[in-house]
Amino acid sequence: MLLAAVVTVVGFFAAGFAFGLFGYAIDFARTGTVDGTGSGLTAGLFLGNNLALASLIPIALLVSLVFRQPMRWMSSVTGHFRWRWFGASLAWCLPFWIVLAVLSAVLGEQGGLGVNKDTVFMIFAVLLTTPLQCVGEEFLCRGVINRGVASFFPQTTRLLQVLSAIAGGAVSSVVFMLLHNAGDVWLNANYFLFASIGCYLGWVTGGLEASCAMHIVNNLTAMVTLPFTDFSGMFNREAGSSSPAVLVIDLAPVVLAAIVLTWRAHRKKITNVSAPGAAGPTAPPAPAQPIQPPLPMASPA
Repeated sequence: MLLAAVVTVVGFFAAGFAFGLFGYAIDFARTGTVDGTGSGLTAGLFLGNNLALASLIPIALLVSLVFRQPMRWMSSVTGHFRWRWFGASLAWCLPFWIVLAVLSAVLGEQGGLGVNKDTVFMIFAVLLTTPLQCVGEEFLCRGVINRGVASFFPQTTRLLQVLSAIAGGAVSSVVFMLLHNAGDVWLNANYFLFASIGCYLGWVTGGLEASCAMHIVNNLTAMVTLPFTDFSGMFNREAGSSSPAVLVIDLAPVVLAAIVLTWRAHRKKITNVSAPGAAGPTAPPAPAQPIQPPLPMASPA
């Protein structure tokens, strides 16, 4: 576990440094200046941040080798990423966030929308890299950390299985919360609960597909207006930047989606239990042979 942590931390910091420089280079190539330091988020730094988080996908797959498990088992208990279940999860999640987006547009203030110098760049950056950023966070938190912590518990009884799921979910949700570097208590609660529901989906569906789908829909719908606004303060998460209302507004579609996905998983009999690396089916036993009577003992010479 210690080696896995070292590989993850070193790999992520190296990727973050490299893609941070790449973001500055993008800004310089587009504007001739580097405006990121001290002046908020820029388009180049947004792209670099997304790519750094997306790098968690190959990092997580590399960590799986530390546990001497083939990479394909990182996605689900079936040993592969279940694309049809992922697509179905996207379809079932989308309506909840569309309703949220419409209500936010009607009831909230959407002043300052308009085309600017970053609009086209940000449209492509959001659409092409945000899904990868979401999957990267899922692979790290729900894939590596959740399973790594849970592996300390023997899976011999149902109670120990539940305790391992709770421990893995709690630790990985705290890490997910800390990754967002928020100073506001309500934002931190929101991130922790969002991550906890993602862990629950991983446990009940036996894979990362459902939580990845929910995460992607959540982030993409939240960024619909991003290319048309001043997003320099997007990462302003200091104390007082949010309120208790965020737990109702942001988590309502998350809870509803989790309920529906649980129902669909049971209805479709989505596999959630397996034994990676277990031996395949063995040949049927040979038919019993009739017992022969013992041979008479030889007479002494």
